[in-house]
Amino acid sequence: MAYINGLRSFGHKSELAAKRSRSKKRESTSKWMDALTRAERAHWLCRKAAELAREGKLGEAEESATSGINELKERSVPYSVFLIWVPDN
Repeated sequence: MAYINGLRSFGHKSELAAKRSRSKKRESTSKWMDALTRAERAHWLCRKAAELAREGKLGEAEESATSGINELKERSVPYSVFLIWVPDN
């Protein structure tokens, strides 16, 4: 959940910066939203995997968990963005 909340925060900051910008176009804003969508789907898939495992459906649980992890691997925003983000004044 912390990862998802972080994406929401950075996405919101990007939207606010776009509103202040003269061009109103920030390439990163849509990438933050895409990453958030993937993270939320990954979270859902992993929760589903936990439910399936509790029901004893281990094969299905494994598939769901793997799909969730793969969603995170395919994120749109590179990790390095988290390390070098600088707010514009």
